[in-house]
Amino acid sequence: AYDVEQLQYLGTHGTLKPGVIRALDWRFATAQNIRFAPVAGQERLAFASDVGNIYVMDMTGIAKGNTRFEFLMSSATTAPLTVVTRDDNEYLLAACENNRLFCIALKTDGSMVWTIPMSHPVIHPISVVGDDVFVVSANREMLKFSLRTGRPAKISKGV
Repeated sequence: AYDVEQLQYLGTHGTLKPGVIRALDWRFATAQNIRFAPVAGQERLAFASDVGNIYVMDMTGIAKGNTRFEFLMSSATTAPLTVVTRDDNEYLLAACENNRLFCIALKTDGSMVWTIPMSHPVIHPISVVGDDVFVVSANREMLKFSLRTGRPAKISKGV
């Protein structure tokens, strides 16, 4: 990640500020391929690797760029990660090849809030409306779950 202030100064003056050796703010290196675009919460950035690891790092403060936690799913993601903020909580939703849907506490310690076994993998981006999580599985079935509990909910004819 680059420091925007340093890049702006470089663009205006053609050089970095005195005492600054590079515009790079922080960097994360991994030997694993990253799947899909990273997602950001209020203070953390998350991305998934092709072997099924989710990496979460701080984007602000003294720990900027440091890994906050890793969540090991043991199976690659099949859809982009989704971040949801509700009240004072941030949730990270992840679907993987072993037909599981995970809800992870992003703002705290990365603990699993819930997980759901699926009959088919989720292959499209996950959508959240209010407390409802909507997923579409590989067999074209739309399913709805509670964001807070993971319990399945019936989809009405109108939704």
